Amino acid sequence: MTKYQWVVGFTFISTLVVAEEVFTSIKSVEKYCQEQSADLLDELGLKTLKWSSEFFNGERTFNIDGRWLTNGGTYLVECEAPFGGNKSTMTLEISKEKAL
Repeated sequence: MTKYQWVVGFTFISTLVVAEEVFTSIKSVEKYCQEQSADLLDELGLKTLKWSSEFFNGERTFNIDGRWLTNGGTYLVECEAPFGGNKSTMTLEISKEKAL
């Protein structure tokens, strides 16, 4: 007669859920917009020199209109995030300003 030994193991894996920061003020959206656009321009090989921005609240959104002066020209930045949104819900658009 063959004896079988069953070994049952349980592995408990704890998961850490980190809640993303929720945008509660336009200043936090502006800061994140500036950081993300600077990173993107840096990835394109451009050196960011000066940031300026205007911001306003839409009906349900925070809106940022920014401008980066770089070593390759001026870039316009538009960011929009819903009230109570987080970093993953912000949209970012960058375009090069046309010379006159």
